[in-house]
Amino acid sequence: MKFIRRPDLDQVTRTEIAAQAVLARGVYGEMTRLARCYRVRLVGHCSLESIAFIAQRLGCPSHSVGYLSQRLKAFAQALPQQVVAARQWVVWLSDEIFAGGQSILITVEPRTLAILKIALASDREATTWQRHWEEFVDAGAVERIVADRGTGLVKGGTLAGLTHHPDLFHLLHPLAPFGGRFERQALAAMAHEYERGALDSGRSLRVHERRRAEYEAARAAAAEKVQRYDNCCYLWSELRRLLEAFDETGRLPDLATRQADIGALLELLASLGSAPLQEAVKSLATGLEDYWGYYERLATVYAELCVQHSSASASASASAAVAELACGWQRERQATNSKDYGQRKRLRQAAQAHYDEAA
Repeated sequence: MKFIRRPDLDQVTRTEIAAQAVLARGVYGEMTRLARCYRVRLVGHCSLESIAFIAQRLGCPSHSVGYLSQRLKAFAQALPQQVVAARQWVVWLSDEIFAGGQSILITVEPRTLAILKIALASDREATTWQRHWEEFVDAGAVERIVADRGTGLVKGGTLAGLTHHPDLFHLLHPLAPFGGRFERQALAAMAHEYERGALDSGRSLRVHERRRAEYEAARAAAAEKVQRYDNCCYLWSELRRLLEAFDETGRLPDLATRQADIGALLELLASLGSAPLQEAVKSLATGLEDYWGYYERLATVYAELCVQHSSASASASASAAVAELACGWQRERQATNSKDYGQRKRLRQAAQAHYDEAA
């Protein structure tokens, strides 16, 4: 333990603190009030268990280390002393955040959201990301990085010898705003059409014909923008459906068919007559080249599950069980991504129904 005597506290004050501490036993929050009032604290370079042991040796009746510390100790003792050396497919998430204009590189484990490493960085160049991952690479603990397609991040993964896997959120993010943007443009065009519809205010035939032409042009422009908005919303929903891991029956679509359907859909999106949308579609098409590996890995896992279940039951029933599990997993994933409480509840109920059917 480490004790520092406060020169501003005389013998009488220290005696008063000790007396108040003894009288305050069992009074919730009183020790904290005394510590704040006299601005004192206990500083020690030892564990909570050691502090509790010292308090026990001094005869203090209250020397518990606390429920959380006891549980953490129990968990630590339950862990094996040796790490299993079998290779596993490891995926971590890496990105950068900003605080006060300062870049912060962060890597987390996606299932538990545990922060594996976080560090301040002067820049986001490839060599900076390489240094961020070098400890993991040297330990052989990571072989694949799921992150956005930032130039420094992707090149840093290449320098570190890691496989880069883009995440779907960052791939679709450039396309997401266009539905709302086209809706606002369609509403503005409809309002302009309504304003141009005041034909009865013209006093001459020439003015009346001019306003008629303006109205027809406004109506055609509004119809075009409404049609573009409708097409964009439909294609966006179809794109999200095609990118889902499984279809409505829990089957895994053929990768070549999936690629062809998504390619045709992206061509339709690019034909909607918006230059920014064309650039976003081009960026998505480029990013998907590195995303197809996800479906290849998924096909392997799906086939392995079918083989495992077929050993215990008939082939047809095994495929049906795996399909139900796939539907349940997909509904649960959709529930996690949904921001609407009612929709999340319905999706989780549907997921549980699929799990029950598979059982």
